[in-house]
Amino acid sequence: MSGEFAGEASIDVVQLQTQDHAQLVNKSLIDVTSIAVDSDLNILFWTDRGLKRLESIDLKTLERKELITEGIVEPVGIAVQNEWVYWADRDQNHIIRVNKLTGTSRQTVVSRVTRLSSLVAINHIPPA
Repeated sequence: MSGEFAGEASIDVVQLQTQDHAQLVNKSLIDVTSIAVDSDLNILFWTDRGLKRLESIDLKTLERKELITEGIVEPVGIAVQNEWVYWADRDQNHIIRVNKLTGTSRQTVVSRVTRLSSLVAINHIPPA
């Protein structure tokens, strides 16, 4: 993620073993604040605070999709778990989720959470 103005930002991928570098997205980005990958489906998700939206890209086909383009004010964190993609909105003090493939079934999961800054999805915590 880089850049400060529309047309300058990009989402890049680097293969750590070979250091090969490629740009995945380099158009219509302003302020990418968080990314998450669904490794089962090979889909990368991101939030853009400047454009106030949640998008995804299929890492195999490179098909880009706008999942949410309304009702996002200041997204600061994103996580993927099961069929859902979650994001934290610092301005609204909410954690919200939608279906990760369609952007439908929008639900506020938690509200009135102040000072949101990031999200992490954990599928299983073993008992102590």
